[in-house]
Amino acid sequence: MTPYARSHRQIEQPKPSLKKTAKPTNRPPADSVQALTDAYDQAFGDEPVPDMTKLIRHMPRRHRLAVSLSILGICVLAAVAGFIYFNSTINRFTGNLVKLEIESADSVASGGEVALTIKIDNAESVALKQSQLAVTYPDGFTFASASLTPTNAANNAFSLGDLKPGAGRVVEIRGSLVGEVGNSRSVRAILTYHPANFNSEFTTEADRTVNLTSSIISFVMDGPQRAIPGTELTYKLGYKNTAREKLDQVRLELTPPDQFTITAVDPAADSGTIWVIRNLEPDQSGTITVRGRFDGAVGDLKELKAAIGLVDSASLFRLQTEKSLIIQLVKPELSLQLLINDSESDQTLAFGSQLKYVLRYTNSTDEVLKNVQISASITGNAIDWSSLAEANGGTKSDSTLTWTKDQITALAELPTGTSGEIAFTLNLLA
Repeated sequence: MTPYARSHRQIEQPKPSLKKTAKPTNRPPADSVQALTDAYDQAFGDEPVPDMTKLIRHMPRRHRLAVSLSILGICVLAAVAGFIYFNSTINRFTGNLVKLEIESADSVASGGEVALTIKIDNAESVALKQSQLAVTYPDGFTFASASLTPTNAANNAFSLGDLKPGAGRVVEIRGSLVGEVGNSRSVRAILTYHPANFNSEFTTEADRTVNLTSSIISFVMDGPQRAIPGTELTYKLGYKNTAREKLDQVRLELTPPDQFTITAVDPAADSGTIWVIRNLEPDQSGTITVRGRFDGAVGDLKELKAAIGLVDSASLFRLQTEKSLIIQLVKPELSLQLLINDSESDQTLAFGSQLKYVLRYTNSTDEVLKNVQISASITGNAIDWSSLAEANGGTKSDSTLTWTKDQITALAELPTGTSGEIAFTLNLLA
């Protein structure tokens, strides 16, 4: 069988009819079929013969052109969309890449210089337009200088202009910070700007806390912490400028307790118990002396307080250091011993006899006794006061002899355990 016969329906030869008909037939002659089979065999040889039972219609040329143009349009649109997406990704503002940071020392001395370094970094892929920096200074801060000229009278606004992608700026600010030792102060910086691809205004903020751990003014208060009621005591208030700069106004305030009477001050106060020290140079020191006496019952506690600080440009008092002393009122414990003719016992003497007095005293307390006063009262009509012989120069009032630090210098300050004696003689009348 030929290839044509294998690949297509076999052309069947007409079977001989038993009946004859006069109508003509349309079947091709046998030689025509054979000729067609030979032509296919010659054209295709042993290769498979196309399936001629299926009809394949080719697309018209104009339709093929339309399809090609559609595909090309889709490719162009995809390329444009990719470019727009890629470009928007590169120049997209995230809002998270603008960095603002404040650097300073963790702690400073109150009244001393403080340096603030403010760093701005634009890590966005777009420029920042009309950049402005505003700094909120803490209470007690006095502006001194800045690396960039401020744009307002408060010296806390700075114009940074435009910041390109990847660009940064640094603004350094110097000033002094005054506050109570032990407190802290906060600095805030606010950066405002317009991204190049936005019309809206954006802000970035930063904060920094500075601790006040010491003062530029050294301050001490010295004086006794045990007092005998009614006895005059001396307290000294010492101060010193430990800063590198002159202090224009230093204010010292003394707050005495109830029942404390000030008898003298040196130097004189500006008002009540307030002293104002002007133009205190670096390392310059001074002392204020206060004398007074406490009244009250034995066992009472009294608090003597003093504070020192700075007066700023707004005439506000900025406390630096506060000191206090707790004073206890005590019973005097000065031991006294009186000897007459070397005896403490009662004696019987004849008229005209000499009396040899020895008054011994000892500080048996655990405190230094200051401004001690000792008196001896001698009564009786048999005393001949004209015979008084006393080497220490005590004062006489009626029948009483008195000695103070003016006659015996040791009585000005009597340390613990210190002893002394006073001797004098008197005669009895003849």
